[in-house]
Amino acid sequence: MHSNDDKRRAKLWFATSEIDEYFRLLGGSGCYTGYSDWHVPALLTLAFDYQISDQSQADQNRFEYSVRDLISHRMWEHTDGLPQRAVELVTKLKPTPEDTVWFTDRVSERYPMAYGSYEKEGWADFLEQRQYRKMEQSGTCVSDCSLRRSTLEANQREVQRYERETD
Repeated sequence: MHSNDDKRRAKLWFATSEIDEYFRLLGGSGCYTGYSDWHVPALLTLAFDYQISDQSQADQNRFEYSVRDLISHRMWEHTDGLPQRAVELVTKLKPTPEDTVWFTDRVSERYPMAYGSYEKEGWADFLEQRQYRKMEQSGTCVSDCSLRRSTLEANQREVQRYERETD
């Protein structure tokens, strides 16, 4: 790997600390019900996807929808513009598609998810749902993908219903 790639990736990895610190200064898990440690790298992953796209209005809408649907609608509504701050931070670093793969692999291997196995399961579910969504958008999704996606969406709706009831 080139030295510039190493430097950029070190900064991308450090971005998790910057976003996490900002989130915690807002009050951490007190900002919204259902917060999980995997939400920080998930937000950055979606910001990478947005940065790599052509950044059209449709891409902006997809980014917002993805944050609301794949992480939590509360991330968008109760964090003082944290999703936009993540995009601004990532835009400065100009990640490549290869950086996104590197980042998600590194999170899967090393990111400290302190609250137990459900954190890693949440991260794995996020990655799977994100992949299905990307396949659907590109038109490469087969019928099996739609079935899995509908099952994951049903599970997500169940979680969102629970979160609304506990607000």
